[in-house]
Amino acid sequence: MPGNEDKADRYRRLLLILVVAMMTHLTALQQRLTDTLISLVSSVDRSARPIMLMTFPS
Repeated sequence: MPGNEDKADRYRRLLLILVVAMMTHLTALQQRLTDTLISLVSSVDRSARPIMLMTFPS
């Protein structure tokens, strides 16, 4: 049944394309989340530094 094999191959290729697209999307999302967390930590550090210096003077 070559017709069924062709259909199965097309289905497998479609699934592979969808998996690759999803992984690409997740990689981009991970990078955006990482950038957001780095920015947040930097912002908190800048805000907390004067408080830490007042609380624990050197």
